[in-house]
Amino acid sequence: ITLAKLYSADFENCEDLKELKSMISTLKRAECVDSDFFAKVAERIYKIEPSASSAYSLAIFFQKRQEYGKTEKYIEEALSLVTDAKDKSEYLVKLATIKYSQKKYAQVKSNCNKALAINPKMGEAYILIGKAYANSSKSYSKDAFDQHTVFWVAVDKFIKAKKVDPSVKEEANKLIKVYSPHFPSKNEAFFRSITPGKTVKVGSWINETTAARFND
Repeated sequence: ITLAKLYSADFENCEDLKELKSMISTLKRAECVDSDFFAKVAERIYKIEPSASSAYSLAIFFQKRQEYGKTEKYIEEALSLVTDAKDKSEYLVKLATIKYSQKKYAQVKSNCNKALAINPKMGEAYILIGKAYANSSKSYSKDAFDQHTVFWVAVDKFIKAKKVDPSVKEEANKLIKVYSPHFPSKNEAFFRSITPGKTVKVGSWINETTAARFND
């Protein structure tokens, strides 16, 4: 007999917090944390005793199950309840990760910038912004040259990430290696009077200035 079946009758109308927490502890010990029953118990505990940490735990749980609607719901609730600045920055980056999976790149940047306002040394946030830039290059413009300029600002973010946060250095270097070959060529730039080092504005929601550099 499974634990879910064993507890199902007790759970049905249970509103006792102590009993519910006992159930969830048993489920954790039995490594049943990916089950539907675990989710039901965890959500009922949260309903009775909402907290930022429990909301965030539920968000992580539903993210693993690829239930992104619930993931986003519980991250938003965690953000509405959180008081610790470090936790808030972590929640904001997690929300940005969800937005990235949905290809909502402007919202990725917005949430990462909110996190960076709290903790300027969050390399993970700069990495996410850079990846959002790189993945939006095709939609930035119909012009191929302009599309390639987006990779300048993407790489700028990867460079910034490893500068402020050594823990992301390896990932940042890999991304720099991946995206630098997509820089515009000197031939393309020549006809636009753009020389190495010239300040260039990448507009739209990206809204960044950068230095021109080329891959040949």
